[in-house]
Amino acid sequence: MTRINFKKAFSLIELSIVILIIGILVAGIIQSSRLVSMMKIQSARSLTTSSPVSSIKGLTIWFETSLDKNFATGSSGSYTENPSPDNNSSIAQWNDVNPVSSYKFNAVQPNIAEQPIFIDKAINNLPALRFSGNKSMAITTPFFDEAFSIFMIATRSSDVGWQCMISDIINSGTGELCAGKDATNTWTIYQPFLVGLPTSLSTPLNTPVIFEVHSQGISSSNSASVNLYLNSTSSATRNMTGIVRGNSGGIGRSIINGGGADFWVGDISEIIVFKRMISNDERLDVEKYLAKKYAIKIT
Repeated sequence: MTRINFKKAFSLIELSIVILIIGILVAGIIQSSRLVSMMKIQSARSLTTSSPVSSIKGLTIWFETSLDKNFATGSSGSYTENPSPDNNSSIAQWNDVNPVSSYKFNAVQPNIAEQPIFIDKAINNLPALRFSGNKSMAITTPFFDEAFSIFMIATRSSDVGWQCMISDIINSGTGELCAGKDATNTWTIYQPFLVGLPTSLSTPLNTPVIFEVHSQGISSSNSASVNLYLNSTSSATRNMTGIVRGNSGGIGRSIINGGGADFWVGDISEIIVFKRMISNDERLDVEKYLAKKYAIKIT
């Protein structure tokens, strides 16, 4: 008579049950992680749309990464709106989401090799564009024009040299303004090939910051008093001279004489530009919104 090995049969059944349970648990963890990510994005979107930014007079440009209308992909001027880019996608156009103006200053890069990369979980696990040393975008208006208040959410991931996060573009000569970091790794505003604005505003690599540049305006003698803030900490007000007004703007590099230098190496999640120097109370309102959204401690 054939004997049945019940012990072996039951062991196989038990093993199958264990594998099934593990599969269910893994699927649940993955689904839970996706749910947490979705909730985080929805929270960021809610903070963005309810923020005081659009109610402050003078808002001109607003680049942001959590909304579903921010990006387009493609090349050579043929762009397709992409509300949900895949992680590590090349971004051809970063849309200006300023709700108070019908005219948008979208940032573009037609060359795929020079397009920044979309990272879905970057600063505070929210999306960002990654500029990795040869990436940049351009807009059709200068950042530093007349009076201005500019807020940037960013990290830097390299200590090498001068790096320009945003700049004005000029056709010849020197003297355009760049906001970024200097050779000593402090956050600053500077003029490539001329002079930087000494500050004590520094952070370790890969630390998210709120970096701000404020000025009453560039005078007829091409000088300006500029005040910088890092996470709400102010540097001394400084005077810069020999400034050349740009005719357009750049993100991720300094651009001069048709060439380029000082590429940014790091992530950028948000850029807000006002074409006036906003009040101290308004500045604090914008800082509080950004600090809450990106979990950045302000002083």
